[in-house]
Amino acid sequence: MKLGDAELESIASDGDIKVPEGLDSEVRTALDRERGRRRPSMVLLSAVCSAAAAVAACFIILNHRQNALYAEPQDSFDDPYEAYACLQSAFGKIGATMDSALEYSAPVIENGVQRTAEVFMSCRP
Repeated sequence: MKLGDAELESIASDGDIKVPEGLDSEVRTALDRERGRRRPSMVLLSAVCSAAAAVAACFIILNHRQNALYAEPQDSFDDPYEAYACLQSAFGKIGATMDSALEYSAPVIENGVQRTAEVFMSCRP
């Protein structure tokens, strides 16, 4: 049987219902007990994830060729003019993408700043 909000409120405001003494402490004790059960599992999960990350880091470091780590990078282009043209093209695409992103997000950012200012002003005494 599902009760609606109005029915639950009327039951809660009914003064005839007697609440057993010590119910509050029993509920708190039960909640603390439940929290205590969950904590060791989270600690164990954290420990397992940390160990897995350490093993993965060791595997990557030990299997990485040392010569490749400090090797001189190879050029992508033989012609410097071709490289410069490619760089200009890439920067143009980045600029166009940034402009469109700023146009899209500017009203949202402005609205967020205004709302934040309103909240701070309403909190002032």
